[in-house]
Amino acid sequence: MSNQKTSGYLDFINRKTTFECPLLHWKGTSIYYLAGITWTILIVIIITMRIIKSVCLTDLGHYHQAIVDTLLRFKEMAFTIPYRRTPLPTIA
Repeated sequence: MSNQKTSGYLDFINRKTTFECPLLHWKGTSIYYLAGITWTILIVIIITMRIIKSVCLTDLGHYHQAIVDTLLRFKEMAFTIPYRRTPLPTIA
């Protein structure tokens, strides 16, 4: 009896925290799973950028500064919303 209650509760939670994305064929992918992947990727990118920035800030020349500028430009491109022509509204 208690097993049925627990499995029913877990089914309810799974139904509430999953979504279906027909475009990407992610059926029943948990939101927490996707959020974990997203945060992991963001943290890895930030740590890599900081390592590169600290290496390039030492006296190694303009070549490394060009790499940092390129990577920062890529980071800015990654965080902007694609296909949006109008600027984002700013909070006054």
